[in-house]
Formats: sequence, structure tokens, C-alpha cells
Amino acid sequence: MSLTNKTQVEQKVAAILRKMLSIEDDIVLDVNADLVQQIGLDSIEAFDAVATLHEIIGEAIPNTFNPKISNSIGLLSEYVIQQFGEAGVAKLLAVNVDELDLSLSDDEL
Repeated sequence: MSLTNKTQVEQKVAAILRKMLSIEDDIVLDVNADLVQQIGLDSIEAFDAVATLHEIIGEAIPNTFNPKISNSIGLLSEYVIQQFGEAGVAKLLAVNVDELDLSLSDDEL
């Protein structure tokens, strides 16, 4: 995987998190920073982010899933690249984040 694709995956993951959590564009997201410390991500939001990535790619969350991969944008991006390869990355990069319905209803909370 080229560095360009890794950067593109990181940007897409960051955009999905921004949309999911209503993070303003002026807030800088460091791809290597811990998301709990950086934006106050809780375990439910972290799992929802992982579930959303799996839904976009069209794959179920494996039983062997390690929740620590959701600690940073960089780790989430590496997970997508390693778990799903070029095909999964292509699906993720093809998604228009503006068209995703990522809002949670009160019933889902």
C-alpha cells in the first residue's frame, strides 16, 4: 500500500469520525493521537466507528476483533488496510461521506 493511499484512508476515516461525532472542521485531528484524549471518544462511539467502517466495506466484524485498534485514526486506517486489502480500501475511498447517514436516533443510544 502506498503512502498516498494510507494518507487517503486516514483522511477518509477522519472525515467519517467528524460526521459521526459532529466534530467541527476547525478542530485538528492528529492521526496518531489517542481519540479518547483528543476528542473524548467513548467505547460505544469507538465501536460504532468500527461498525460503520465494516458496513461501508461490506464485511462483518470478526470474532477476533481487537477494540484497541479504535484508539487512533492511524490505527483504524491500518486495520482497514491490513484486514480488507486493496478491495476494502477502494470501497472506503469511494464513499461520499456527505451522503452517509451516521446520526444515531435515541433508540440506538
